[in-house]
Amino acid sequence: MKTPLQIFNERFDRPHEPRSKPYKEGVLYILCLKAGEIERQACWYPIGSAEADAFFAGMDEGLLMWRIAEPPLKAYAVGVEA
Repeated sequence: MKTPLQIFNERFDRPHEPRSKPYKEGVLYILCLKAGEIERQACWYPIGSAEADAFFAGMDEGLLMWRIAEPPLKAYAVGVEA
């Protein structure tokens, strides 16, 4: 399994559309949260601000990145021995 930072770097260490700092923070936050590396925190930007919106949008992308990177759980596959 890749680390959250590896997943993040694969996305942002190559040419792509520019993203803001709050957006990237949201991506990395959710990746680290899903990996169990950090505890859940409240958004550190004022709710309703452009920064908070970017942070939450980054969380959406980060969650998608996590789902793609995370191997499927064999326990949920019918007929597959673990």
